[in-house]
Amino acid sequence: MLEKEIIYKKKKLAYKVLGMGQPVLLLHGFGETGAIWNDLAEKLSVRFKVIIPDLPGSGNSEEIDPIDGSEHVSINDYANRMHMIILNEQKDEKNNTGAINIVGHSVGGYIALAYSSLFPEFILKLVLFHSSCYADDEEKIVMRKKAIEFISKNGAYTFLQTSIPDLFSKRSKQIIPETINKLVANGKHFTPSVLIQYYNAMILRPERIEIVKNLDYPVLFIIGEEDKAVPLQISLRQCHLPKISSVTILKDVAHMGMLEKPDQSFSALNTFLTDL
Repeated sequence: MLEKEIIYKKKKLAYKVLGMGQPVLLLHGFGETGAIWNDLAEKLSVRFKVIIPDLPGSGNSEEIDPIDGSEHVSINDYANRMHMIILNEQKDEKNNTGAINIVGHSVGGYIALAYSSLFPEFILKLVLFHSSCYADDEEKIVMRKKAIEFISKNGAYTFLQTSIPDLFSKRSKQIIPETINKLVANGKHFTPSVLIQYYNAMILRPERIEIVKNLDYPVLFIIGEEDKAVPLQISLRQCHLPKISSVTILKDVAHMGMLEKPDQSFSALNTFLTDL
């Protein structure tokens, strides 16, 4: 696994690359780092070139600043930075069409959809992994604002200690407690400003329904049957939108399928990405 970095707008973007073949960009979620994909990426790298960024402010990537006088960083700002990584990877490759597969978990899915809107010619296939094309409703916005208030008062780590376990199913809490504890411990490395930045970006993100309806490439939805963050009924509601759609529902899984059911998650991704 090669560790790389680029500097964009004076901020470091760190990412890892392994394998060879058609590129697959794996985008992690909120309060995570690219390491969340490590086991799955190893398996995918047998057939694919896997690119795993640390999103800005996560892992070894630096937090970014609002641009053009904006008050907040937007989901599009994150997507633009992922494009810089893709361009950096492609610049030395001969006969490269520029097209990639993109997999987005949770907020990574929001970024993947923004990427789809900004750079449609760069995408071969899209995977929404416990994610949604819908904008936040009023109830969700209120919840996120309460989270921002809690983080401001109590810090990032205290918040993640309480929120991360709820991303796992009851079964997962019983059989993989060490995995959950490790993910919680990683929360010590996040600053309040980073988490608040992501929450504001999520609150302000637009609806992507029309984008999904007009995609000319296949979309895979990976859904957790017990997901509280992106409930089953909401996930199912969006599955009919794309012209070409595949669906995998993971039983006894909440919001962290790559950790809760790694073999089934890999099988779904590998089948979808290799299917012509």
